[in-house]
Amino acid sequence: MALTKDDLVKIFPGVGDPDIWAAAINAAWEHFGITSKNARAGYLGICANETGAFREVRRENMNYSYQRAAAVWPRKAGGTMQDRCAKGPQAFANWVYAGIIGNGDETSGDGWRYRGGGIIQLTGRANYRAAGKGVGIDLEASPESVTDPATSAAVAAWFMARYVNILPLLDSGSEDDFLAGARKVGLPADEHATQRRLDYRRKALEVVLPAGVERRDDGNVVIKDLRNSTIIKDSNKGLSVGSVAATAGAAAPVITAAAGMDWKLAAVLGVVVLLAGAGALYYFTKVKRARRQMFIDNVA
Repeated sequence: MALTKDDLVKIFPGVGDPDIWAAAINAAWEHFGITSKNARAGYLGICANETGAFREVRRENMNYSYQRAAAVWPRKAGGTMQDRCAKGPQAFANWVYAGIIGNGDETSGDGWRYRGGGIIQLTGRANYRAAGKGVGIDLEASPESVTDPATSAAVAAWFMARYVNILPLLDSGSEDDFLAGARKVGLPADEHATQRRLDYRRKALEVVLPAGVERRDDGNVVIKDLRNSTIIKDSNKGLSVGSVAATAGAAAPVITAAAGMDWKLAAVLGVVVLLAGAGALYYFTKVKRARRQMFIDNVA
């Protein structure tokens, strides 16, 4: 697995259950194509801030004082807000979220049923429905399951990779791009939250590995499937061209002589093509080795 429970504990010492969370995160990464080191560290940085470093996943409790509610929803401030706050969390949720994000009216109960939940605080019937389709679980019918680690990790990955598509921002490696991506997720962006996300991401970058790479027990980093890795495939294209050219060069004298061409001219032509092919083979072999080493150095 790309992320082990030991990796998770190293990044987040207070993680709730490292076995469960490591499995959940790995599955989410694989399913939604979060493969690069930068994107994985970015994912962890965003998610850790919303879960207390993967200690717990909550649903919005909606236990707002009037003062706090008015600060969050200033346009709704007034006597009705005071009344709903006084009636308790469920009444307030049903009122404040009524008729938006796919919810029914206040009496439908949708506001409370589809209040914020999971790592990214998914909110609203329409978003629960869309996320459920994205991860293959009927969240509209069972919104409480959004707090399950595997479901919550998958929903967060779906949201980042498909719904708002911030992977290009996370992939870039820039902290500014990372923060821009975090803002698109729509979570709190105050100074303290921003700093925590950056700190978590920096710690994750010291540990996480990209897809197709694993850390052995001795601490060394290895590419698990070297033959099928992108860096090797690109170099192999060049090696194939070089091999064809070298083979053609070696066979040219025989082919051209059989065709009736002057053997001296055929020999010269063969030598030229052979040298070109050998040069290509040498060059792309060096490229292949260099790319492999650069890749390992980058993830070690």
